Amino acid sequence: MKNKILNVLSILFAVFIMINYGIYITISLCGGAKTWNVAVAFAIFFTALTPLLALIFFAPTVRKKHKKAVDVLQTVYICGMGVYVLSFTVFSIWLTAGIPYSVDEHYDNVIVFGGGIYNGNINHDARSRLDTAGQYLKNNPDSICIVSGGVPSGMTVSEAVVMKNALVSSGADPSNIIIEGKAKNTWENLENSLSLTDSDSILCISSDYHVKRIRLMAKDQGYDVDVLASRPEYSFKKHSSYVREYMAYIKYFLGMNDI
Repeated sequence: MKNKILNVLSILFAVFIMINYGIYITISLCGGAKTWNVAVAFAIFFTALTPLLALIFFAPTVRKKHKKAVDVLQTVYICGMGVYVLSFTVFSIWLTAGIPYSVDEHYDNVIVFGGGIYNGNINHDARSRLDTAGQYLKNNPDSICIVSGGVPSGMTVSEAVVMKNALVSSGADPSNIIIEGKAKNTWENLENSLSLTDSDSILCISSDYHVKRIRLMAKDQGYDVDVLASRPEYSFKKHSSYVREYMAYIKYFLGMNDI
């Protein structure tokens, strides 16, 4: 009975993780994600897959000769996978809890974060950010807007240029939009854009799963910013973004800010 419970838990945890990172890897490879992120995702995927294959093909035979060793290894595996499943679940709930989807206050400076623009095409995630920014600028036309995003692979213009054009098309005043077209990650989005601001009244606009990390990084750069979240529809792409954020926080707390 004990062996059956261990086997079932092993399979459930492994399948959960493999689905999580299988989705992330597939979407990342299609969307040109960073090599580091994809490499880590592959490592986690096979960390879950390898023991599962061993369990299916070798454990029944090996357990007969080395029952204690197999049970210990399987228990360690289950505990590790269980910690991941629990921490990822709690993290996913926390990530978008208590964040603002609307603001009434006027801000002198608005920073709109890039992401989700490939070959000049604006995906739903990026579109939701731009729609949120466009609505805010419509209500606050005198705010200075900084659009931030470098040149993605396969493009000759920056995300910032595409974003400005989209905002102008929606009615924003082009003279109030500043292009920051060099940033390659969230830290640089903030670092480059904050240097262009002219007051402490700053609002950062990005996707709901992204804004807490923005606020954390801004604080570490010495700025107290407010955030406004867009709400992308739930999809495999958004689920993939939760997985990426989970890895991004781990990487950031390990002292790496190129995320």
